[in-house]
Amino acid sequence: MLVHSSIAELHELGVHDRYCAEIDPVTLAQINELIGPGWMPLPLALEHYEACDRLQLNDKLILQAGMRAGEKMGGALLVAGAHSTAVDGSPWAVLGRFSRMGRRIYEGGTSQYVKVGARALLIEHLRNPLFALHYYRVAHGGFLRKAFGSLSVDIADVSYSAYRPERAQIDYHVSWR
Repeated sequence: MLVHSSIAELHELGVHDRYCAEIDPVTLAQINELIGPGWMPLPLALEHYEACDRLQLNDKLILQAGMRAGEKMGGALLVAGAHSTAVDGSPWAVLGRFSRMGRRIYEGGTSQYVKVGARALLIEHLRNPLFALHYYRVAHGGFLRKAFGSLSVDIADVSYSAYRPERAQIDYHVSWR
């Protein structure tokens, strides 16, 4: 679902033709054959995001694409959670859905959500090689901002650490008002 959403965003940004020139046509055909939400083999997702990296889009455009994906996915979280939202503007009551989603985004990887303050969260992603790619890291930050916002959390900041390739690890810090 994330890759297909990403391709839709490339259309919105007007760079889909450039993207098609960057990705192997066989890979793109395989991606397009996978319809509906479900699992995508990691090599296909990696090739997609590598092609996105080669577009060398500026971070503002990547962030906007990630935020639009977060709006769509955040809505899906609301539906899956029987339309529950954050309690008193805090995501703690609904954080389990994000944790489950984080583990499902990449089978074999894991994510841990750690409360680091009354209005601050650390999300540790481990063994997910997609985070090695700049486009994916920036878009994921936008995704988090809007997905939490869809649950009535007033996000103040989303930032991320340097990617650590030896463990395929990255940390995102999320704070809210």
